[in-house]
Amino acid sequence: MQTRTAALNIDQRKMVITMGVLIGVLALSYVFLVNKTVRNVVERRALEADNGILASQVSELEFTYMRQKNVITPEEALETGFSEAQKVTYIPRTPEGAVLTLNR
Repeated sequence: MQTRTAALNIDQRKMVITMGVLIGVLALSYVFLVNKTVRNVVERRALEADNGILASQVSELEFTYMRQKNVITPEEALETGFSEAQKVTYIPRTPEGAVLTLNR
């Protein structure tokens, strides 16, 4: 009877140690994953803020482009080295699902 009790105590001790290690691993995994989630949320918010800044910069550049586009005349373009295109090819808009072809 005493050997049976000792064997049971050894099995219980192994089980308690195993459960303790398992709980420790799960707790560390939980802390790691929560930390990673919080860092991702903070990073996403920072990227969204940067995205807003970049969008406003693009808007300013578009406005500058439109303003400059209306100022340049064909004569000024020729003076700065631009020339008329020799062969102009227009690409028509096709309905969705149309097959691409090489129209020449």
